[in-house]
Amino acid sequence: MNTIEAIYARKSVRKFKDEVVPKEDILKMLEAATQAPSPKHQQNWNFVVVTNRELINKMADIVTKSHENIGQLAKNEKDFKRHMSVINYTCFRNAPAVVIVYGSEYKMIEYKILKENNASKEVLDMLVSAQSAAQGIGAAVENFLLAATEMGYGTCYMTGPTHAKAE
Repeated sequence: MNTIEAIYARKSVRKFKDEVVPKEDILKMLEAATQAPSPKHQQNWNFVVVTNRELINKMADIVTKSHENIGQLAKNEKDFKRHMSVINYTCFRNAPAVVIVYGSEYKMIEYKILKENNASKEVLDMLVSAQSAAQGIGAAVENFLLAATEMGYGTCYMTGPTHAKAE
């Protein structure tokens, strides 16, 4: 499969086979992820692979509870129903592996220089508005997803569960 084929073959999968993903395959996908470009080559991405069924179920329970709590805050039935219709992002409960991706501090020398020279809040906010850290992490995740596709694995890129990250 070439790169273009992998791009078009990648789909979000929400039903997973009950099969172990070999550690070697996960490491190969992670290696592909770390080949992504990153702003200022900071590589501020971090990956945590969870394969413990009990822990995955506990994470799914936490996300479900948080999602339900947010739904209860809806001011009208339409918003409540719309919010609750996307609870399927706890489908990771049935995945054989869950990869949590998070970023570490992204240091911008431009920010430091401008702040030390009394740049306005507007200028500083504009500088960080591009969210370079998130862009680098996104590139790494895409590499991971494409590698998984090439290797015959189904994946689902999710941001919804982040509302429960503190728990």
